[in-house]
Amino acid sequence: MLDGISVACGLLLSAGCASCGRRFVGACEDTRYRRAFWLKGAAGLCFLAMGLLAAEKCANPDFAWRVCLGLFLGLVGDELLALRFIYTDKHNEFFSAGAASFAVGHVLYIRALLLVSGARLTAAVPIALAGAAASAVYARIRRVNAGKLSVCAAAYIALVVFMAATAFVTSSRVFSVGALMFAVAGVCFAVSDNILCAQSYGNKKTAGMNRAVHVTYYAAQLLIAWSMIFI
Repeated sequence: MLDGISVACGLLLSAGCASCGRRFVGACEDTRYRRAFWLKGAAGLCFLAMGLLAAEKCANPDFAWRVCLGLFLGLVGDELLALRFIYTDKHNEFFSAGAASFAVGHVLYIRALLLVSGARLTAAVPIALAGAAASAVYARIRRVNAGKLSVCAAAYIALVVFMAATAFVTSSRVFSVGALMFAVAGVCFAVSDNILCAQSYGNKKTAGMNRAVHVTYYAAQLLIAWSMIFI
């Protein structure tokens, strides 16, 4: 468990992530995309630092290093996605590279969760199918059309939903605060990425959607980081 100083550091890092994330969203709304790039990186460094702090207190080192690497890949993915607004002629390329970084991170999260729960991949399939169906309905409502990236986008959403389903299976087998935090994080991730796809390739793009994407996203990464202490 964390001592008092570590708790204080963790809370400061979480607050720093939230503050930088809020300022990042504001910079995006003001179309100050270079400033947004650095603010998004700062927010990512905060949740990564929180993860490294939590990893030192984690009772399962194998789980911890996989999660920390997943958090790092989330930071990399963040910056790649931010670059698509600076170099607009390479929008799809940066979007794809960012999604690929996140995808590898989700695979690491899935592997870490299976390591803790002892479950098989097939255990998450029923929940994942339900989540994928909900995602498909949402995409249809928002008329999402990613063109040449449609297949990749669908595969990525399926992976995120599968990670969330794996987190739910883990929470049902491992009765701990950490497992529950990871399950909530999985839902936040799935919600965030579904809205992101709709925002990027759907029929509607609003400031409210951008805020929802990042509130749920940073909540997910921080919950994942904190979960290492309690799982």
